[in-house]
Amino acid sequence: IALPGYSVWLRAWQVQVAALTSPSAAEGTWSKMKSNHQDLLGPVEIQVEKADIEGKGIFYRLRTQPFADRKAADELCASMKARNLGCIVVRSEG
Repeated sequence: IALPGYSVWLRAWQVQVAALTSPSAAEGTWSKMKSNHQDLLGPVEIQVEKADIEGKGIFYRLRTQPFADRKAADELCASMKARNLGCIVVRSEG
């Protein structure tokens, strides 16, 4: 299912929903979030990106598929925040 504003272009916008210390924790967190908020997150595809944060170690970022514009990413993040779900809008690093 494609979301409005979805894009496969590099350097697009994404919504980061978590950063955890293991891939399994990241996948488990996403599974729980998606299950609890199926109406909002059901069509959202997620990517787990490994990040080596200087002085902090390795983290696994949960980020949505890229959106073509910031407005679409902002709208998803605002809807998530309205449900007390944490998120930030980020520029994809691809």
